[in-house]
This record gives sequence, C-alpha cells and structure tokens, in this order.
Amino acid sequence: MRTAVKSFLHLFSLLVFVILVIGCGKKATDTEEYLIKVDSIIHPDTVAAGKSFAVKFYGTIGSNGCYRFLRFETERSAGLTKVWTVGERKTGQNVMCPEYLPKLDGTVLNLMAPDTGSFTIAVINPGLGNVLNSTVMVRQGN
Repeated sequence: MRTAVKSFLHLFSLLVFVILVIGCGKKATDTEEYLIKVDSIIHPDTVAAGKSFAVKFYGTIGSNGCYRFLRFETERSAGLTKVWTVGERKTGQNVMCPEYLPKLDGTVLNLMAPDTGSFTIAVINPGLGNVLNSTVMVRQGN
C-alpha cells in the first residue's frame, strides 16, 4: 500500500514538473510602441480662451488586430501644441492577429485653448518632417 502511494506521489510530482516546464517555456507576447500616422484631424475653427475643446483624430492604426491605439503625448509652447499619436503592436513568434483594419475613427484628445489669437496644433507623424498642421482661432472667453 505504501509503495503505491509513494509511486503515485512521484508520478504526480513528475507530472506537475512537466506541466510547469512546458508552461514556462512558452514566450509571452512582446509589444512595442510606434508612431501612428494621422491622416486628418477635426476641431472647431474658433474656441473660447481658457476653455477645453475636442480634437478628433483619423487614420489607420495598423494592418491587423495586433495594432492598437495606446495614448497621445503632447508638448505645449506659446501658440503651439505638438501631438504624437502612440500605438502599440504585438510582436514575437507565433503571434495570432485578428484580420481587421484598426482605425482611429475620431479618437478624441481634449486640449485647453490658450490666450486669444492663433493657435496651431502640430501632429507629428512618422518620417522626417512629416507634420500635419491645423490652426484654431482663440477668441476672448465669456
């Protein structure tokens, strides 16, 4: 009886070890960030100073379901806001990607209007000097 229990425990321990080795041997899917190419943006022509307004972004995020929008990064200076549209893609061997074309489809970034005058939104796209500029007029707030 004792020998059967010992044999069972040894066999069970071996089975658990094999499962752990096989499970840990699989490499997790890696990801990497990249800059999404923005085709166009939509925003109001005129906004009130000191008020928030929405900018909608359009473009293709990637070639399949392994690509996704991650975040906006902004840098602000006098009369100018630079915007980087950051995506993330799955990488590695044996990555299964759904077959669809992910798009920005009006993904919104809310910006705060500065003082009155002209205000430029500069969307930085991939590639040297590839910038999409758009201007907003800022009027006195009420």
